[in-house]
Amino acid sequence: MDNPGIVDADGGTERGVYPRAFTFYWYPAQPETVLGYYRDITVQAFPTPAAERVRMAELSPKLTYGRERTSFDAAKLMDGNPGTVVVLPPEAGHPQYLNIAFSQNFTARSLTVALGDVRMLEVTWPWSPRIDGTLEVSDDGQRFRTVCPLTLRWPVSALNFPKVTARFYRLVLRPEGTAFAHGIPLGEVELNQCLRIADVPGKAAYIRQGQYSDRRDEFMDESVPSGEMVVERNRIVDLSANMDRAGRGHDDAAAAGES
Repeated sequence: MDNPGIVDADGGTERGVYPRAFTFYWYPAQPETVLGYYRDITVQAFPTPAAERVRMAELSPKLTYGRERTSFDAAKLMDGNPGTVVVLPPEAGHPQYLNIAFSQNFTARSLTVALGDVRMLEVTWPWSPRIDGTLEVSDDGQRFRTVCPLTLRWPVSALNFPKVTARFYRLVLRPEGTAFAHGIPLGEVELNQCLRIADVPGKAAYIRQGQYSDRRDEFMDESVPSGEMVVERNRIVDLSANMDRAGRGHDDAAAAGES
């Protein structure tokens, strides 16, 4: 939670010993508004699932592209903002590679990739920019084995696969048609230790059913989450009654010791 603070019943804000009642405040970030309007329907809290506690970016992997493993400003692909885009140059007649190297083994269950602004693409009607390829891993960075095929579509794609552990990952990307003639614009790339909702473009109706290659492509990746990926119902806390009109949360407690 953002900007938590403790205020005692008399308005004091010093931390230390509290022999009387105090109020703990928190200031959750407000989601994006549409037409300047926002209202909470409900505010809930729950523990972060075990499989969600470590993000790829927190381990500072080294990202490069191409067979020569050329360096670039990879921070844009791990900043949580798909609007910061990196364009991988085209490789005429050859696939492009996005290489991800960790300092130690990393376990992944899914891959999320956001493509950059569609205005960067050379698209024609029917509009369905697509990149096929494979996800591969290696223990030594030299000999790679295939984990699964992948298909990327605008704006974001997620792919689930059986648990895999390795130090080196790479995306082998084979753009389709002329949409990526000037390069592959990537906004975000993340290997996740938890499952993700697969086939966002199809489920959100960004593309038509007829634009899938086949029925397997349409309904793939409906994986079943394990216990470490889910939130138990009895651990969800409804905080709606603790929110004031300004969107500030509070919790009243009687303190008899140190905070």
